[in-house]
Amino acid sequence: MRWITIEKNKRKFFKLDNASKAFSLENKNDSPIDLRVDIYYALARSYFHKYTNSDLTKALVYIEHCFDEEEDIDLEYYLLKLDILIALKKYDEAKQVIAKAQANFGNAGDLYYAKEKVSYSIALDKIANNDDTYKKDLEDALYYLDIFEKYSENKFVINLTRVEIYTALKDYHQAITILDTLVTEDNIVDIMIEKIKVYETSGNIDAAIKLCEDFLENNDSWKIKYSLGYLLYAKSDTDDVINKCLSLQYDAYKDSKESFVLYEICILNNKLF
Repeated sequence: MRWITIEKNKRKFFKLDNASKAFSLENKNDSPIDLRVDIYYALARSYFHKYTNSDLTKALVYIEHCFDEEEDIDLEYYLLKLDILIALKKYDEAKQVIAKAQANFGNAGDLYYAKEKVSYSIALDKIANNDDTYKKDLEDALYYLDIFEKYSENKFVINLTRVEIYTALKDYHQAITILDTLVTEDNIVDIMIEKIKVYETSGNIDAAIKLCEDFLENNDSWKIKYSLGYLLYAKSDTDDVINKCLSLQYDAYKDSKESFVLYEICILNNKLF
């Protein structure tokens, strides 16, 4: 699933933290008829965020109900339907939805971002299937992103999206260059995590390890400790390395209490016995 999202939610039930409320309305016969479309949308969005294939299929059913019930549909309904179709890899259908949305709303900026997501997702599928034509799709993604930038004030998210695209294009230098322009005192750790992703994808594990080690010489961050442990183990699985990884992961867990870190500790610990 892509790690960049742009939230556009406005209605009461649309918020993800109200997902349980949305699910509680499913199959209720006493729900207000005038809120039926809102409930369908809430259910579609909630199932979408569960993101399994079966839940995505349910999400598509509910968003289709919205279109069946209401002729004058808002753009946000189209955008959710697009996200669901992209997640289900129904790219031709997604393109048809974009065309219908453009017919109703003109060249809305959000539709260019949707086009970027379709092109990017198609490219990733081609890469996974060793289809060398993926570069054209990534170039299309950059083109649509450039247009979307004219409509959006969220330059940070746009640049992170560019990093994803350049990483997929294997232009790792450009991806790192963009990330360097985004660093602030408040986000330095998060930008480092993005750099680590780029280095790992490029196969330059040593650069990622050095980045973590240099940072930890004068700073403290459970995220960087966790990342360093992960990277060291990716490079070598000797007992000495595993023990060093365990030390880093224990520190990370004490500071974060994140369950996925605890899981990694258990996995590493089992490697020693």
